[in-house]
Amino acid sequence: MNISVGQKFWKERLALRMGVKNVLNVQQVQTQGGSTGAHSGNGTTTPISPGRNLFVQVAFQLAWN
Repeated sequence: MNISVGQKFWKERLALRMGVKNVLNVQQVQTQGGSTGAHSGNGTTTPISPGRNLFVQVAFQLAWN
């Protein structure tokens, strides 16, 4: 699950967005008939993410009239 919030400023030319990806910190999922190999986990789980990530995005719109 991902969550983000954003707001526009300065006549909607500047946008700021902040959020969290992988809020529940899911790092592995259960699998059936998993493969074996160096990067496949233990056969019943598969790694999908290194963990929770925080992010900030700043966008500025240039417009010439």
